[in-house]
Amino acid sequence: MDTLIPAAPRLDTPVPAPRHVRTRQVLGFDFVDDVSIDATVERLLAAQPVDGREPIVFTPNVDTVVHMGELERSGVAHRMCNSRYILPDGQPIVWASRLLGEPLSARLAGSDLVPPLWRRLVAEDRRAMVVVSCPEVAAPLQAEMPSLGVYVPPAFDVDDPAAFSEVVRDAAEVLDRTGPEFVFLGISFKKRELLALALIDHLRRRGRPPPLFLCIGGALELHVGRHRRAPRWVQRAGGEWFFRFLLEPRRLFRRYFMRDLRFLPIMRLELRAARELGLVRPLRRRLVGPGWLWMLIPLLSF
Repeated sequence: MDTLIPAAPRLDTPVPAPRHVRTRQVLGFDFVDDVSIDATVERLLAAQPVDGREPIVFTPNVDTVVHMGELERSGVAHRMCNSRYILPDGQPIVWASRLLGEPLSARLAGSDLVPPLWRRLVAEDRRAMVVVSCPEVAAPLQAEMPSLGVYVPPAFDVDDPAAFSEVVRDAAEVLDRTGPEFVFLGISFKKRELLALALIDHLRRRGRPPPLFLCIGGALELHVGRHRRAPRWVQRAGGEWFFRFLLEPRRLFRRYFMRDLRFLPIMRLELRAARELGLVRPLRRRLVGPGWLWMLIPLLSF
C-alpha cells in the first residue's frame, strides 16, 4: 500500500469559499456563517461542489485554536484551514468574532449537527462510515443503519509512522468496502484530522472522489448517550465547558484552566490587528449576552 501520511502540495493562493457559503474570517479560519444548524445540515446533504477545497467539516473551538501549532508541525494546518466547511464549534468563537468586528450569526457545534444530520441519513438511506473510540459507540448507530461502515482503531500515536500507517490501511479497507457519502471521525484532535487527510489522499491516488469527512470529536458519544450534555440554557449562556468540567474535573482541569489560557495572547494579537484594520467598534457596543462570561473567553473551549 502507498504511504498514507498526509502530504499534499501547498496551495500558493488560498481557495475562496464557495459562493453560496457565507463566511467570516476569524482567528485565521473562514467560518461558515449560517443562521442555524438546520441550514448547515441542508448544505451538507446537498450535492457537494468541486471547489478545490478539502472535503472536510472542521469544527474548531478554543482548544483547537490553541493547538493548531501541532498541525503546523505535522505540515497539514494549511490543508485543514482549506476545509470546505469550518464551523464555529464553541460559543467563545462566536463571542470572539463579535469582539473582532466579524460577528458570526450562531454557534454551529458538532454536537448540535450530528443528531439532525444522522436522522436524515437514516431516513434517506444514505451511506455512512464512523471511526469511533469503542464498539459501544458504534453499536446503537449500526442498529439504526445496518449498512454502516465501522472502524474502531486501536490506541495509536500519530507520531509513530508505522502505527499510523497501519491505522490508515485498516480504515481505508472499511472505506473502500463501504463506499460512504459521509465519514464521521469521532476520535481525538489531531488523530481525526490526520486520518481524514490520509484517507482523502488514499482515494485521490486511486482517482476516486472522496466523501465528506466530518471531524466531530465526541459528538457521536453525546448522540448515543454515553455522556451527558449540559441543559440548553447552560449551552446558551456559554457554560457548557464548566458543565463538562464538573463531570470530569481531573481530566479537564489542565485543559480548561492551564492549556487554554494560551488563547489570551492569541486574542490580544487578533484584537490589535483588528484595530489596525478599523474593524473593532467601541467595546460597550459589542458585548451582547451575559457580560461576566466575556471575561472567561480564554477559558471556554466547548
